[in-house]
Amino acid sequence: MSVDSVISFARRYAFIGLVGSGVLWVCFFAELAIMFHNNNYVMNKQVMCADHLAFYTGARLTRFGHADRLYDYHFVGKYQNDLFAKDPVDPKYDVWTMLEAFRNPPFYALVYWPTCGWPYMLSACLWLAVSLALAALGTWWLIERRFWWAFAWVLSFLPTFAAIDYGQNTPISFALFAAVFVLLRKQMPFAAGLVAGFLLFKPQLLLGLGVWALFDLRRKWPCAVGVLIAGVALAAVSIVCMPEATKGFRESFGSNLQFDSFEQHKMHNPLAFARLLLPAEKIAAAVAASESVDAAKAEASRKRVEGQVRLVHNLIAGACSLAGFYQFWKLWRARRDDVAVMMGGVVFLTLWSGPHALIYEWMLLAATGLLWAREWRDRPHTWFALYAAAWGVLYFTTDLNYQILKVSPVTIQWSVPVLGVVGWYAVKMLTESRSRPPRLDPALAFPNTEN
Repeated sequence: MSVDSVISFARRYAFIGLVGSGVLWVCFFAELAIMFHNNNYVMNKQVMCADHLAFYTGARLTRFGHADRLYDYHFVGKYQNDLFAKDPVDPKYDVWTMLEAFRNPPFYALVYWPTCGWPYMLSACLWLAVSLALAALGTWWLIERRFWWAFAWVLSFLPTFAAIDYGQNTPISFALFAAVFVLLRKQMPFAAGLVAGFLLFKPQLLLGLGVWALFDLRRKWPCAVGVLIAGVALAAVSIVCMPEATKGFRESFGSNLQFDSFEQHKMHNPLAFARLLLPAEKIAAAVAASESVDAAKAEASRKRVEGQVRLVHNLIAGACSLAGFYQFWKLWRARRDDVAVMMGGVVFLTLWSGPHALIYEWMLLAATGLLWAREWRDRPHTWFALYAAAWGVLYFTTDLNYQILKVSPVTIQWSVPVLGVVGWYAVKMLTESRSRPPRLDPALAFPNTEN
């Protein structure tokens, strides 16, 4: 059996992936319905889309008082606990006992003002619907035909499900990237920059766009001006409308910038790969225990080794980022006039080289998939293999590593090397086809039939 025949078979039955993902969505909504029913539809006895609580809290604090405590996370944790029902016997069994910290700039809290006066669950339900609508809108802007088929594949992508399930704001980013693409395709770079400026609620998302602007400054300087104007306007809104929160943001900026206490198995970038393969705390503790029995010397040794291992983490991440910049430069040299190809590369570079690419952020890769779908006609089997690899590895590795870490101190984040190879080979094919005109019909890209 040849490789082509295997891929041909996989393409023919790829719809099974949609069916499996559909089951996941059905279970998600069924679980929500059961939770509401079991709690007699009492709003403060349940929590869904938990990450939304950070944005909901930020909006309440800035709208109803205590804006000066927005970045006081001890206060925020208690405030969030008070939003929900408490156990009459043991506080450990209160409905909510954790912290969802608001780490975005103050202006971003304004987005959630319209629903922050509602009970949390109603706000979360509405924003769940808004997130699905934004995912649909972004898909509509990125695709030119067969919208429902493309949108089904976007929903089948596990990072999309994670973004909705967690209550994260990635659908907003997805729609903003799609809007930037539409404006650039219409040769409206200044307007595209203004829209891109709204990504400053997560400034790292501007990484790829910034690199593209530097490479192509002669044509993209209006984009940079648009981003600058949007940034100044948003900063002015924060300073004028929420001065106390802005002061807190400035004071907590350093600690929030260094915050990295994410569950590393949920991150899919070179930095997480290095951290999971070489866990600094465990290596340092093992070395310190073997070198000295004196407590003071052991502690000094532990700190030294931990710092050295973290340096190795940063070197690995830095080297991979440089490789990503080089691949993007190659893409720019060959396809700089093809907005769809370049915008797909921007998103991929942002995720690959960004510091906090958690599983839900990889929903943005669906934009790359939709934009590069225009290239499928040239080598459909190869492109299908690349898309299937990215789709599959992000579907399984997060939970796989969660289970592995229960029994092992180290694991390999296989998504990183797989995505690295996918990105490298995609750039190779895109640059090889530089003499061909852009493909404007992505209708054949999505695997439901042989083409």
